[in-house]
Amino acid sequence: MRGAAPWIAVLVIMATADALEPKLRLFLERRVSAALTGVASGRIDNVAIHERVPALVDGLAADLDGRSSAAADALNPADLKKRSARVHKVAVQAALAIENDPALRVACANGEVGLLQLAEAQSQRRRAAVQMYNVINGHHREMRKVAKTAIEGPGSSAAGGRDDGGSSSGSSDGGIAPASGAASAAPTAADDAEAWRHATADESSLREYAAAATQIGTRAWVRAGIDWSVAQANGFFREGGSARLTKREVLGYSYATSGGPPDGPTVEWLMCTAAAEGGRAPTEPLRLLDVGSCGTLFDARYEALACTALDLCPQEGNGHVLQCDFLQLGIGPSDGAPAIEPHERFPAGRLTSLPAASFDVVVLSLVLSYLPIPRQRHAMILKARQLLPTPDACSTQLTAAAQAAAQAAMHDADPATSSGVSRGEISGVRWRRGLLLIVDTYSVDRRARSWRDQTRLREWAAAIESAGFVFLRHVTLQRSHALAFATAPMSDAELAALATREPMEMHMKREQRAQGWEAGMGHGASWAAGTDLV
Repeated sequence: MRGAAPWIAVLVIMATADALEPKLRLFLERRVSAALTGVASGRIDNVAIHERVPALVDGLAADLDGRSSAAADALNPADLKKRSARVHKVAVQAALAIENDPALRVACANGEVGLLQLAEAQSQRRRAAVQMYNVINGHHREMRKVAKTAIEGPGSSAAGGRDDGGSSSGSSDGGIAPASGAASAAPTAADDAEAWRHATADESSLREYAAAATQIGTRAWVRAGIDWSVAQANGFFREGGSARLTKREVLGYSYATSGGPPDGPTVEWLMCTAAAEGGRAPTEPLRLLDVGSCGTLFDARYEALACTALDLCPQEGNGHVLQCDFLQLGIGPSDGAPAIEPHERFPAGRLTSLPAASFDVVVLSLVLSYLPIPRQRHAMILKARQLLPTPDACSTQLTAAAQAAAQAAMHDADPATSSGVSRGEISGVRWRRGLLLIVDTYSVDRRARSWRDQTRLREWAAAIESAGFVFLRHVTLQRSHALAFATAPMSDAELAALATREPMEMHMKREQRAQGWEAGMGHGASWAAGTDLV
């Protein structure tokens, strides 16, 4: 009888296989095969069945039968329907686990785990996701509530506990309600700073949030935003994006002032100089500032990046992320050095100031939506602008290129091979730009069919351009919006004024605007077109 045990197992699997409806079996085999081979789940009709998948499906059905009191060979039609539904549900969950975790995909392909184990792993992942969601959203709600109370008074959060940024009719518990017909005083920057201090005072809540945010950073949709940011930086600095933007602006200036384009040699020298002075060599590291990095997202998998990561409350024990309140960060002279103090909890230390114009790229990934006060978002944009380089005005660049072209004509020089010195007296001209990259969730604005329908994002783009940026592009990723901006030419006086400028309000879709505001057009209406400009 002992020798018959393997035959019994085979008969159970055969009975299980026969009990599955052919269409269901085919669907499940294709669905799991698509997950193993990386094919999109919505396009499985022509997927080839992976060699291990039929046995995996049979094994799943046998495992589920083993947990049931009913025998696999004694199923009535009603039991068969319930069993098929159970097998379908578990197999789909297993396929999701394979898609979400590359390590599980390898283990499944090697026969190390079955579909039931994979489904259980996906169930654990989902429970963790719900917990992360509750922690993160609860933290956001509490921050908005505390900030609102700090600015408007204790009674501002009454009337049903609204936290959507709208005004409340309640004024009890010490809240001061304005007299009828009287306008309440507009909050000041000091009010915002005090509200922010109250909102971030709970260290235990910050630590819990940091742990959840670090786990969120491992999700594929978050990594997609990081990959997009690196691709944008490489395209702008290493693949000619910066030079094309400079050419477009200078040509526009030439048409506006003289009615036509510069001559051919001037344009040629302009492009070569802008590419050489404003771009980066493939091996030259891009100086990237990652604001709001609980973990280390721009890690060694990305080449030629010199990343400085900072966060209000970094991941415990991470020696690469500096503790820093970016809204309180000091901006020092451009020839200075970062100021870092030791910190007992954060091994990387506490960052208190950075030199002006010391980064090529500033990334705000899932950061602006974290801030509870709309003005703080623009304040963060103004701070980022001070840390990025500024090119000279189009008139200065055009004059320098024309001078270089004229001198080259006398010496028969080639702009593609000439040194910076032989390009004319252009050593004092600033060509380098900075790049601002923003990635944030659909809580900012809905996913519309076109840029013209992105109401909030268009307002954001106008506000950001008014801070000395040029809008480049907007794309929608799996669960987020992504926007790219380049620094626009500004005078030294305009740059200095950024430090004391009153920030604008940048609202999210969940917030109700207390009053309308008119965004400035900044350095042009490129944001209105919403097209890929460079």
